[in-house]
Amino acid sequence: MNYGISKKIQDVLKFRPGTETDEDNEIFSWTTGWVKAFEDSRSEDMLVFINNATRFTAAYYKAGKREIGKFERIAHVAIKQTLYHSYYNPLAVKKYLEMDPDTNFSTNSSPVRRGWLSNAAMSLGILVPQSVLRDKKNNVSSFSFSTQFNHLHSIKEPSGKKDTGKPTTPFNLMAEKIHDLTGIDPLVNRVFVFELTQDLHIYKTVRKVIVPSWMKFDDFHILIQFLNKWWNYHLYGFEFYGKASRFPEINLMPIEDDFTDQEDRRIPTEGRTLDEFFPEYSEMTYKYDYGDGWEINVKLLEVLDDYRGRLPFLIEADGVAPPEDVGGIGGFIEFRNAFLNPSDPEHESVREWAESWKSELSYFEKIPQELYRFRQDYL
Repeated sequence: MNYGISKKIQDVLKFRPGTETDEDNEIFSWTTGWVKAFEDSRSEDMLVFINNATRFTAAYYKAGKREIGKFERIAHVAIKQTLYHSYYNPLAVKKYLEMDPDTNFSTNSSPVRRGWLSNAAMSLGILVPQSVLRDKKNNVSSFSFSTQFNHLHSIKEPSGKKDTGKPTTPFNLMAEKIHDLTGIDPLVNRVFVFELTQDLHIYKTVRKVIVPSWMKFDDFHILIQFLNKWWNYHLYGFEFYGKASRFPEINLMPIEDDFTDQEDRRIPTEGRTLDEFFPEYSEMTYKYDYGDGWEINVKLLEVLDDYRGRLPFLIEADGVAPPEDVGGIGGFIEFRNAFLNPSDPEHESVREWAESWKSELSYFEKIPQELYRFRQDYL
């Protein structure tokens, strides 16, 4: 890859590369800047990489001088992870990255491309809450909000020296270029179609989704949180049962969760993907908040080997999930009765406590839609 780096990065790396030439292949060239994520940031804290052929953008936050010193590794990680977080076909991504594995530098001397960096930095700072970005423990949230930027940012398809072509997005244009380059369509994946059902006694919630077969369990957990409007406050796990077993054969949980009585059966979720267990198993149980005791049945409906489309994707949704910390099914039924009954003495206090919770899904929450935003609130 060739990185057209700014003077600020050159100063930290303590060298001056040559200027970019016409021989540099734009699909392997990235305009790179070191910018402030917010206007009131004390110093530069975010690396932004913009592909010269497609305007596809990757970012790495937080990036101080120490991280700039590890530029080559961080650049590779940021671009690779943003491509994977876009749910492009992993074989296409791998082949693209392997086609130009060397690292080269040039001077970013283009005013137009410096303008790209300024616009991208401003947009990236808006797309994610500042409180999340400033979490000192979080260095990889940028992979997710730059993915959203690539879906939403409208550009013109390059035509000659000027962008005079038809409107598109960096996400779509990068997919087209990788397809042309590798012969593998990044938008074609092996996928699982799941039905997620939660029995609340008074009604059931149902979500039907399409996800890549290689999706990680930790990401699938975040997707369920997003679909239910939960906030990832509590412990969670995934359980697989045998045909005649009352106890789970497999119990996947985050490694930091301390359930010592289940230690012998627990498998860390970290790095595990759905296709390690599906379609060998046809169902699993998702558990969340072991105090309230929420359980969602996850049933595999279909396996599609050559699905083309953006991922994840919601096919349909029905029924509102209970709010966080409502007290389990019994507490939810009491809460909902008071919420819906203006004459209930707790009606006003319940509505105030529930804040934005609604008793019905809106039309737009029910219809088929892309779910590329699902990570944003849980970075």
